[in-house]
Amino acid sequence: MLRRHLAVILLAGLSMMPFSSRTMYGQVSPQAEEVQRSALAEIRTSIVRAIGAQEGTVELAGTRTVFRVLRVNSNMNDSTHAGRDTEAAAIAGIVSEAIAGKPEFSKLVTLRVEYITRSKEGNVKIIDTVEFREDPNGVFRYHNT
Repeated sequence: MLRRHLAVILLAGLSMMPFSSRTMYGQVSPQAEEVQRSALAEIRTSIVRAIGAQEGTVELAGTRTVFRVLRVNSNMNDSTHAGRDTEAAAIAGIVSEAIAGKPEFSKLVTLRVEYITRSKEGNVKIIDTVEFREDPNGVFRYHNT
């Protein structure tokens, strides 16, 4: 039981970390960081437009190998798992297209769309996670866990 609580606390803390290309891709020059920040802003804007998301409900985070799209306090939290799967597939397609051929994303193996609620106090509850893993051909495919 204690392990589960610790895992939830750790995951909640990680999902609240501010996104930075420095933390996602290691130390980079200020110019490269600005280019990455711009690329991420474009990806976020594309996602918001494509799925009709409300402002503030789409956040990006990640590491060298995992790209995370956080759907925070979105109307999809009340949807079914199938509904979230459908939206996540659209999001994965947008991200896949946006990162194709960009060297800073070459190590990515997982795209993850996380549906969470975040209270004003900063408490996080994970509603659902939909994951896509890169296949040998470089295509991100829905992953059943």
